Amino acid sequence: MVENVRHIKNPRFRAAWRKGRDARRLGLGIAACPYPDYRGNAGHVTFSRAWRRYWIEGWKAMDYVHDPDSVIEGTDCPFEGDCSCRHTTR
Repeated sequence: MVENVRHIKNPRFRAAWRKGRDARRLGLGIAACPYPDYRGNAGHVTFSRAWRRYWIEGWKAMDYVHDPDSVIEGTDCPFEGDCSCRHTTR
């Protein structure tokens, strides 16, 4: 699982990750994912699965228990500075 959005290079995937994280913050369930798993005519998976994956990973990142005292100095926070931690590198 991607634990920090900054590890995602594609800006559109980053946006999907953030949307998943924000949905979880709003109390929405994982079924609220706006990216359906489309299938091609022959039943093969399509590229839509990538957006779905990143949205779900952002949603699951909220399972991260944020305890600023238990993190390693210099590591990244998945909340991207939306918290009061001082351990993130900027």
